[in-house]
Amino acid sequence: MQDTINTIFGSFSLESKKRLDLTFDYETCAIRSFREVAAFLEATQVVDIGANIGVYSIYASSLPNLRQIHAFEPAPEAFKLLKKNIALQTTASKIRAYDLALSSQAGQVQFNLVSPLSGANGIVTAAAKSGEVIRIQAKRLDDVLSFSREKVCVKIDVEGHEFAVLSGAIAFLQSNQCYVQVESLRPSTVADVQRLMKEIGYSHIFSLQNDHLFVHSTLQADIKSLLDIIAKHLAQDLHDLTELRLEKRRLAAEAKKLWQTAGYRRDPLLS
Repeated sequence: MQDTINTIFGSFSLESKKRLDLTFDYETCAIRSFREVAAFLEATQVVDIGANIGVYSIYASSLPNLRQIHAFEPAPEAFKLLKKNIALQTTASKIRAYDLALSSQAGQVQFNLVSPLSGANGIVTAAAKSGEVIRIQAKRLDDVLSFSREKVCVKIDVEGHEFAVLSGAIAFLQSNQCYVQVESLRPSTVADVQRLMKEIGYSHIFSLQNDHLFVHSTLQADIKSLLDIIAKHLAQDLHDLTELRLEKRRLAAEAKKLWQTAGYRRDPLLS
């Protein structure tokens, strides 16, 4: 019996299927863009904050220019699955998993578990959704990673805690040449993030749905090429969506034809 799922992003355990289905539906463009940006910039490191089951980390790990990928996931069940999925890869030695949250300061924090693998799990805020609340360890990225003068691609998906994560990573961001993808669903958080990134020398170059993209001042000359990469994957997503809609219409037309051919009549008992 097959116990793995082979996908365009790599191999994953069967327990990953539900999460993978959501990823394919909502994040394919962003993930493909992120990997190609890492290749174009010849990034040597990736920092995946809010790694969940590891799709970003695993997909990027096949790039020869990447020496190390740092995947942070504090939700206990998601972290176990992250480790299991990493072990399935031939590139497993490149990926280091950390079972902790990142924030603006170190210490114990309350963490809201909507469900074991939910993308909505996150550090408790006033707007926290219902779920089980547990206590987990948080650290600043500045206290975890000490390397500098490298090209780094950073992805942040932390359900409203983006500003705190970035506040604890200022030294890291200033001492490395980073491309930063920040997912944020809240306009107020986006404004705070943009202000902070501008203050530390980063330019906001594009927003891809809820993903907001920033580059270090030393990467200004690469912005057009980066936007070309993003546009290419957006175009592919739009093409796939169009094909899906056409297929939906075709199936609807066939269903209607079959319905009519069957000679459907109203059930007299329901008249």
